[in-house]
Amino acid sequence: MLPSVFVLYAGYRYHWTAKDVGWMLAAVGVFSVVVQGGLVRPFVRRFGDRVSMYCGLAFGAVGFAWYGLAENSLWFWARCRRSH
Repeated sequence: MLPSVFVLYAGYRYHWTAKDVGWMLAAVGVFSVVVQGGLVRPFVRRFGDRVSMYCGLAFGAVGFAWYGLAENSLWFWARCRRSH
């Protein structure tokens, strides 16, 4: 859902072009591969399924809130860099 809605949101709120949105979604994809491919298994082993699920939900909620709270493109990218 994020890619299809985010294209409309970023175009309206930040006046991003399709290329800008593409770069952003590419960055999200790279970070998702890193987290899912390298961090999830050790985290689950150490903390268990339930804690991992709650942490994932919490970090996801914070991430989406940051998307919505960024006042302009510069703040959006700064918030994205700080979250990773």
